[in-house]
Amino acid sequence: MKPPLPFFLLLAAAVPAFAGNDAPSASEPDAESASALPSDALAELKKRADSGDSGAQTELGMRLLYGVGVPENAAEAERLLRLAAARNNPLAHFLLGNILSEKGDEASAREALAHWEKAAPYILGARYNLGVANMRGDGCLPDLSAAALWLVRTAGAEPDPENLGDADVVQRAQRILERDFPELLPATPLSEICRRAEAGDADAELALAARLRDGLADGDLTPEARREEAFKWMVRAHAHGRADARDVFWRPLYVRERAREARLRKKADAGDAAAQLELGMLHLGDMNAFPRREANPPLAAKYLRLAAAQGSAEAAHLLADLEKSDSEK
Repeated sequence: MKPPLPFFLLLAAAVPAFAGNDAPSASEPDAESASALPSDALAELKKRADSGDSGAQTELGMRLLYGVGVPENAAEAERLLRLAAARNNPLAHFLLGNILSEKGDEASAREALAHWEKAAPYILGARYNLGVANMRGDGCLPDLSAAALWLVRTAGAEPDPENLGDADVVQRAQRILERDFPELLPATPLSEICRRAEAGDADAELALAARLRDGLADGDLTPEARREEAFKWMVRAHAHGRADARDVFWRPLYVRERAREARLRKKADAGDAAAQLELGMLHLGDMNAFPRREANPPLAAKYLRLAAAQGSAEAAHLLADLEKSDSEK
């Protein structure tokens, strides 16, 4: 089972205050909302929910989901949120997407994306979740372009002061953009980054490492020299207090590699000979690549054989070399 996304709800124990049935907002829970809901208030809420009031369905579903004023009941919470989502309540779509994404199966993950997309015009957390899901390939193929779009839409939004958690969502989206998509943010002049890095600023050292890694600095260097320089600045950033420097430096490369492999696999499995050849070559491994790629001979042979069967002379040649190498071991 995949680990759940790091969801940032309006507030786990917050009770939504609705302006009408379908306009979501949230306010900080007071003492009453944190304790048991009075029986007459609960009866009234259930009555409204049973009559089809999507606001009441969402509020009751959220209470049941988190045990706010009522005992937790995840199954009933999901049922009520589905009813409210069917009436296009954005908060219900958002919460239902969160529930589905944590189930761990592919069908639920795809359905979660559909609910977040309906909530995204109204709820920043839905945009953030869509960005992270597209980066990770949860419920979809990894799509860095879509991920960047959703994260930019999140980071550039004005947090609603009444929606607890909005400011945190915006900050987290900004941090992901800084880490994985620095080219989408307002650029700090390279000269300023270099000056601060030379002075021992760990953040600047890591920013310089990322620019070198992505070929956005020192264009006169050879690729090998640029990689060595990038690695040097990453190590310095770690030594100067950025404990996450290694993860920040390497993760975008592996995400991009996984996204590339997923796109190739989709085309190769659909019979595209060129994709089969490229995927076969990818699985041959390359210890000089950046990052290094480990060989996977069985998968390499599988896709090279498919491409060779479609007339690729290069695939047939590589397959023969691979089979000769295996026989000599």
